[in-house]
Amino acid sequence: MSLRRRLPGAQRRERILRASIGCFARKGFAGTSTRALASAAGISEAMLFKHFPGKDALYRAILARKIAESEAAMPLGDLARSKEAPGPFLARIAEYILRRVESDPSFLRLFLYSALEGHPLARAFDRARAAGLRREVAGFLRRRGREGALRRVDPTIAARSFLGAVAWFALARALFRDPEIRRIPRGRLVRDLVAIHLEGLRRRGRAS
Repeated sequence: MSLRRRLPGAQRRERILRASIGCFARKGFAGTSTRALASAAGISEAMLFKHFPGKDALYRAILARKIAESEAAMPLGDLARSKEAPGPFLARIAEYILRRVESDPSFLRLFLYSALEGHPLARAFDRARAAGLRREVAGFLRRRGREGALRRVDPTIAARSFLGAVAWFALARALFRDPEIRRIPRGRLVRDLVAIHLEGLRRRGRAS
């Protein structure tokens, strides 16, 4: 009997999840068969179905895993109430997004495939994490605007503008592998993105 067939259930499930993310990232949900998923994980289809009833169950498990990882990396609960100055706060958000995307490009591809295919995973992840991040950043900007540290602009637009810019650079670096963008050190990219946005937000004559 091969070693992979003697793997404990938890390890085999983990192997299936890792292999499935790669398969879905390359061909999307519709283009990936359960046979291909089983083959990538080094198991039979029967063993795959023992752990996951089908592709939808695998997608849900991947979604739950990525939501948990994202929350562990940056809990959303207290972001809006952060005592940081706007510059360090936005830098922390930008660094988090860039680092997460660059370290996990397979999930980015899977997420984009899901959005193009109209699969619920994209909407579910947006509701569970992305929308929460947008809401927390907007809440922070709204509070700091009321406190006088920033101009009073629509915080929802300001948050989406900043996060959208960071997300575009993340895509350019990790997915499109734009050589011009990839040559920029991540630290300098973060500093410049924050500076560009804050110069449009900061009140004249007031430090952030």
